[in-house]
Amino acid sequence: AKDSAGALGIAASVTEQGIDLSVFIADILEYLRTLLLIQAGATELVTESQSELSERAARAKSLDRERLLAMINHFMTASRDLRYFTLPVLPLEVAIVKSCM
Repeated sequence: AKDSAGALGIAASVTEQGIDLSVFIADILEYLRTLLLIQAGATELVTESQSELSERAARAKSLDRERLLAMINHFMTASRDLRYFTLPVLPLEVAIVKSCM
C-alpha cells in the first residue's frame, strides 16, 4: 500500500519486542519469494496452504514485477547489511522506505 509510516511502525514494534531482525527480514523475503513464484507461474514450488496461496496470489497480481524485484533487492541488501550497522534497525527501515516509493 506504500504506507511507509505504517510499515516503519511495524519495524519499531518488532524491534521493541526484541524479535531478531535477521529472522524478520528472512520472513519478509520468504513472503516476497512466494509472490515472485506465483507471478512466474511456479505455484507448485509454493508450500503455503490453499487459503494463504489465494491471498498471496491476489497480492502477487497487484504488484508490478519490476517493483517486486526491487523490493526483494532492498530486503536482501538489508539482510546483508544488518551485521555492519551499530543501529541494526536502520537497514530494515531503509528497505521499507525504498519499497514504499
